[in-house]
Amino acid sequence: MRTSTGPTPVPVGGARGADPLVLYYLATPLFAVLDAVAGWPVRVAALPGGGWRWFWYLVLLLLGLLCRARPRLTPLVGMTESSVNLTFLFLSILIPIWGMPAGDLESAGPVGFGPVRIVNVLLSGGALILAFHRSQAALGRELLRHRG
Repeated sequence: MRTSTGPTPVPVGGARGADPLVLYYLATPLFAVLDAVAGWPVRVAALPGGGWRWFWYLVLLLLGLLCRARPRLTPLVGMTESSVNLTFLFLSILIPIWGMPAGDLESAGPVGFGPVRIVNVLLSGGALILAFHRSQAALGRELLRHRG
């Protein structure tokens, strides 16, 4: 029987259902099918096709299984993976720009920031923001629990 008068801790996923971040990671096979069938790698836009991209899909699926087994790790996993994904994406855009001679910047045209990469930024950025707010809320609950 609970004797504390403090608030009852709510699981990271909330009482209303599954955590959207966990579902996002567990949906990785759907993103992989979209990539294989339609050539739209919206989940891993920064990685070139082939072995590295499929390895990253496997890592994402394993992260989803980890988050499902250990829900308390979900915000940390979400922030870390989304940060890595965004870093890959930004580097995939910036490295070609940095490699251009200074005089060729105007003649080079746009540097591959099309719809696939925009969707990738929105997905990864959204997951990062959601994971950050989930972490902040979980930390607040822990602080309240230890105070009371």
